[in-house]
Amino acid sequence: MSEGGSASLLAVSLTAVLALVFGVGLDALRVIDIHTQARTAADAAALAAAVATHHGPSPTGEAHRLAGLNGASMLSCRCPPDRSLRPRSVTVVVEMRVERWLLPVRRVLAEASAEYDPLA
Repeated sequence: MSEGGSASLLAVSLTAVLALVFGVGLDALRVIDIHTQARTAADAAALAAAVATHHGPSPTGEAHRLAGLNGASMLSCRCPPDRSLRPRSVTVVVEMRVERWLLPVRRVLAEASAEYDPLA
C-alpha cells in the first residue's frame, strides 16, 4: 500500500479547519463590532429624544431619525413630550442585524437612557 498523496490530504484538511476557525473568528468580531455600533445608535437616539421632549415636535421621531442615521432600527422609545421645566429621563431600544458566515442572522439589541434638565 502506498502513502503517496497523504500529505496533500493532510494539507487540504488542515486548510479547511483553519478556514473554518478563521470564519468563525471573523463572525465573532463582526458581532462585537455591531454591538458597539448599536450602543452608539441607542445613545444618540436617547440624547436626541431627551432634548426633543421639551424642544421638539416629536421625541419619538427624533429617536427614530438618529437611530436610522447610525444604521439601527428603533424598537421602542419611552420619551413622552413634556413642556414643563422638570428634569426627565427617556429610554430608547434599538436593533441591528448581523449577517454571519455559517450561522443565521443575529439580532443585536441595545438600550440607552438619557436625562434632560431644561433648567441646566
